[in-house]
Formats: sequence, C-alpha cells, structure tokens
Amino acid sequence: MVPLVVVVVVVVVVVVVVATKQLLDWLFRFRLNPISS
Repeated sequence: MVPLVVVVVVVVVVVVVVATKQLLDWLFRFRLNPISS
C-alpha cells in the first residue's frame, strides 16, 4: 500500500499546481480583457 504521507503530498502538489494554473489563466485573461469593476 502507499503510505498516507505520500498520498497527502501528491494531493497538495496537485492542488497547488491547479490553483497556480487557474490564477495565471485568470491574470492572463484579465490583462487581455480588463474589467472595470
């Protein structure tokens, strides 16, 4: 079986990568099409 620590580390890494990708995508869209709000 896979140790619980390994599972936690993998999940955290995936979450961080996805969150970073979403943030960069949002910033990129915001710069292309700025919204005044």
